[in-house]
Amino acid sequence: MPTVFIPQVPSRLEGEVWVPTADVTPAREFGELIHIMPMGMNLSDPAVIVERLTRGLEDFSFDDYLLLLGDPVVIATASAIISARQGNIHLLKWDRRMKRYFKYTINC
Repeated sequence: MPTVFIPQVPSRLEGEVWVPTADVTPAREFGELIHIMPMGMNLSDPAVIVERLTRGLEDFSFDDYLLLLGDPVVIATASAIISARQGNIHLLKWDRRMKRYFKYTINC
């Protein structure tokens, strides 16, 4: 079964706990969900972002998906890492009107 890699889940701080502001469970129809960046992570250092994403995407394969959610820099960096490795990317994008994820394949 494919895996759905989630670069970053938007979150907010409630008291001392980070809680997600987006429900990603509908993406389970495409595979197992893997979160790469921890909620509340400081994104001010690009080197840390690249290192964390590179490690988190080590097992990304041709059948897997990248869920387009989170900070645009994080999404772009994750896409670049995958593209450099394998040339094509299966993406999942949320459609607000249809209330579900749709698959897009980008061949680089």
